[in-house]
Amino acid sequence: MHSLGLNTYWFSISWARILPRGRFGDINTNVILFYNNIIDNLLLRGIEPFVTIHYHDLPQELEDRYGGWLSPQIQ
Repeated sequence: MHSLGLNTYWFSISWARILPRGRFGDINTNVILFYNNIIDNLLLRGIEPFVTIHYHDLPQELEDRYGGWLSPQIQ
């Protein structure tokens, strides 16, 4: 990206990767480090990260317990 002259990069962070069990489990610190490394490397090269939360995925634990996005317990 840097060699192409790009100065911004948009990407999404997966909620399901950070919290695989939703509110019922631990944070996956390896995934936090992964995203931190991406952001750090972008900044080192003068590329501004634009980060959003990937909103289409749902931790499997929440899907199993509540039946997905249509459940009033999720909304």
